[in-house]
Amino acid sequence: MIEFIKRNKIFSGCLIVCLLVIATLTVRLIVKELRGDIKDDLPIIDVPSEKTDPQISLFSGEFHDDEDSISLIWDYQMNDHAFEKLELYHGETLINTFTNEMETTISVFDYGLVTGSNTFELRLYYDEGIVVNVQTEVFVDYVFDIEMKAQAVDNNLGKGYLFTIEYQYNTNTPVGIPVIHINSSLSSSWDASYIGRKMQNRQGNYQSVIAYYMVYMNDLPNEEVTWDLSYDFRSVGVRVNDSYRENPQEAVFSTEDIQVSK
Repeated sequence: MIEFIKRNKIFSGCLIVCLLVIATLTVRLIVKELRGDIKDDLPIIDVPSEKTDPQISLFSGEFHDDEDSISLIWDYQMNDHAFEKLELYHGETLINTFTNEMETTISVFDYGLVTGSNTFELRLYYDEGIVVNVQTEVFVDYVFDIEMKAQAVDNNLGKGYLFTIEYQYNTNTPVGIPVIHINSSLSSSWDASYIGRKMQNRQGNYQSVIAYYMVYMNDLPNEEVTWDLSYDFRSVGVRVNDSYRENPQEAVFSTEDIQVSK
């Protein structure tokens, strides 16, 4: 082998150079595979993440019959943007502007609210005038503020039991006169006559009414009677129930006259 190399120095030199080149290329290829084939001549650049737009994550409302009001709550995330203000609308009517508040309560008698479905919109302003908005629906009962009573009377309306229902409604959505149904522990059915009604307070388009119904009784049973009542507002599909118990022989009859209109 040594004698061969000595006799072929030029060939041997070229062979050694080729082997060195192959070894170098092999090493570079292995290194590139281990480094994920990253090119040495291209710099690594960190791409900054884009800002996320602000979002309203919560907006809901509820009608409160006992308070004649609607409560609205909301929540939002600014995501590193500059907050300006919040505006609350009913339709195209601006109800209020907020900065730090996360809830509000409004009367059903204001801002043109109606019975049935009401659409509210919350607008979030940020970064000098950019707006994100969201809507929610709140249903206001067609008949609310309902109060039902019964009493024994002997007055200008006659003798017996007077049943009344007081309620409010929006005049833009008439509810009509409710139809009364009565069942008692003594009889499967009692005849109740509609006597009339009396208009009470009015606020905007909302009217308060008392409707009167009479069960005439000349012969009073001497035992406790249970009346199960229901008032049916058929035009809007609303029905309310009540119950009343009393021994007519022990009742205190009111003699005060009541003026009603049909």
